[in-house]
Amino acid sequence: MHYPTGFTRVVDLKGDHIGRSALLRPVCELDIPMIRDYLLAMPAEERYLRYMNSNSPFALVDTKRLDRRYHLDYETHMAFVVVAGEAILGVAHAHGPSPSEGGCYEVTYSRHTDYKGAGVGTALMEGLIEWGTTTYLPGFYADTLFENTRMRALFEKFGFARTPHPDGGFSVVRYRLPLHSA
Repeated sequence: MHYPTGFTRVVDLKGDHIGRSALLRPVCELDIPMIRDYLLAMPAEERYLRYMNSNSPFALVDTKRLDRRYHLDYETHMAFVVVAGEAILGVAHAHGPSPSEGGCYEVTYSRHTDYKGAGVGTALMEGLIEWGTTTYLPGFYADTLFENTRMRALFEKFGFARTPHPDGGFSVVRYRLPLHSA
């Protein structure tokens, strides 16, 4: 599939960044160096909340991993970034379809710590939902740590329902958002 330009739009930032704007758009391979810088700058606490473990930033930016993660087909794997100038403010992925999840796509997120409350997560979620609705995906699901209250609040704001996690644990919470019936 060709690069989906129709999902690109300007985002007006909020909070401490009011009056500034950024661009929400699908990721392209040319973004890999900026994504590498973004991941290297991510504080350890944010890495833990995002990846649910203490991955080294160097493991996250391994060239093979980045090439595999950011060569997108825009059908079974979509990713969006919010960019201001030459800096990534946030990134979100949708991978799928997952047969064990009724064909739904798994979503993952991160955003730069300096942009808490600026609307970056909201813009990423709106981009994924627009893409999922346009391409008639059955829905999304996501896992997040129970302690990641900001991520849980974002899912709930967009109508994701908390569901039992298949592992039965309490530290990880699963959310689901149906988009289209099969």
